[in-house]
Amino acid sequence: MKILYLFFSLLFICQLQAQTLDICVNALSDTPILDVDFDLTVLPDGTTYEFNDNDCYTLTHPATSTLSLVPQRENWNISDGITTFDLVLIQQHILGFNTFDNPYQMIAADGNGSGTITVFDLLELRKLILHINTELPVPGMALWRFFDASFEFDPLNPFAVIPPESIFLTAPFPPSVEFIGVKIGDVSGNGLLTSTETRSINKTLQFTTNDQLFKKGDLITVDFQAKDFENILGYQFTLDYDKDVLDYQHLQKGALEIDNNNLVAFEDEGKLAMSWNDIATTNNDDEVLFSLQFEAKENGMLSDFLQLNSSKIKSEAYEQGKVIELLDVALTFDTLEYNVLGIQNFPNPFKESTIVSFTLAEEDHISLDFYTLEGKLVKSIQQHLLEGTHQIAIDKNDLSYTGTLIYKLTINQSSITKKMIVLD
Repeated sequence: MKILYLFFSLLFICQLQAQTLDICVNALSDTPILDVDFDLTVLPDGTTYEFNDNDCYTLTHPATSTLSLVPQRENWNISDGITTFDLVLIQQHILGFNTFDNPYQMIAADGNGSGTITVFDLLELRKLILHINTELPVPGMALWRFFDASFEFDPLNPFAVIPPESIFLTAPFPPSVEFIGVKIGDVSGNGLLTSTETRSINKTLQFTTNDQLFKKGDLITVDFQAKDFENILGYQFTLDYDKDVLDYQHLQKGALEIDNNNLVAFEDEGKLAMSWNDIATTNNDDEVLFSLQFEAKENGMLSDFLQLNSSKIKSEAYEQGKVIELLDVALTFDTLEYNVLGIQNFPNPFKESTIVSFTLAEEDHISLDFYTLEGKLVKSIQQHLLEGTHQIAIDKNDLSYTGTLIYKLTINQSSITKKMIVLD
């Protein structure tokens, strides 16, 4: 085991004898943990000292004293080293695949401090990954916990007895003591990595979406698709959008089980952070995995104002193979021929009926779909139309809905989205 020794020399002037105590601190991955602070209390007089890996003290007291060592690690970014990969591993443990056999992993997986590992831990830890929360849910719950490495856990239930988070020593002192450091949420052992550090990646999960021309006032639906997604266990990414041109509206599920627990919008920064994981899926390459909807504040081309990157959370994905493989994540825009020359409905709002008008540059098949704001399809029209201007009458009774609807005209996988209001 590779061990970093934090040398703390305790020189006891008693019968002209000196004694040295080495303190070892390691992570789950056997990686030495730097910058650990220690509180040292000399009993019975209660004298307290503080030191870290750069400090060394010479103490004078009876050699029969008892020492109390309490390690801690503060002022670290709470989300460093915690990623959706940890959620993948915790989910597999909950479902009975690849269960943890290391008690320290189980302690790390207990994100809400309940003494159990459940889906509620996934929810709490995802909030840390997405920067929704900046602290653990239990008041006073430490992000880093340090345990006496000599403690023997109950193999059937590591939560049965709380392991000591300090070491008491009585003279004569052993030559060394060892602590195991656990970062809550970090079951993969990457807690010493910061959000900007990189790891070796050889493959890429390639999301694709159709590039779109849009005009001020348009509702833009950005459909995300990906080839070879069937073995993807999870992903996370940041999507930057120009907040002066696009106004984020909402997330719409597709083939993936996904909702607002998987995404947070930082609207003042123009950023979306997404984290998703599930057991391996069987999606087809042409399926829409999920959609994001924006409203246009100005005219433009979609690819000019969206960028997938790692500015908020690191973009990465996880693929099931013989082992779980780490992938990069990218977004590309498919360039299409734009056949439709505008769409609108009049009157809007309307009480009884409205006319949806648009112009085709050439003969084509169209799909006109109507959705609630929650993404429920209420009506779909499929037609093959000739070049020219077309008007499609929509009767309120055909929609069986009152309120705001989104309607989307799709032609050759390119779509334009607008809003209509159905009055009572």
